[in-house]
Amino acid sequence: MAIEDKQVAEAVHFIRNHSKEVIQVGDVAEAAGLSRRTLEQRFRKVLAHSVHEEIKYARVNQMARMLIGTNLSISQIAWSLGFPYSNNISRYFKRQKGISPLEYRKKYAPK
Repeated sequence: MAIEDKQVAEAVHFIRNHSKEVIQVGDVAEAAGLSRRTLEQRFRKVLAHSVHEEIKYARVNQMARMLIGTNLSISQIAWSLGFPYSNNISRYFKRQKGISPLEYRKKYAPK
């Protein structure tokens, strides 16, 4: 997806490159060279969702990669992505992907 707003594109790039780390909106704003408020406003205007939602989206996609690429438990994956309680990310994962993390692993992991 091409994002015409250069600083929003930089923010998305930062989020995706750091999806294995625990990052906050302030970290993203700093990386994009914007104030938190300005970044939030521009994010909503350009992408129609918040910076926090983009961070969660990137983490869910990272979780999906880890579910099929590792044998780590869902709790271990959640913890490594900054979710101390796996039910939080599992709920968000299901909302985003339409199936639970366990179902996703069963469906897509190499046999």
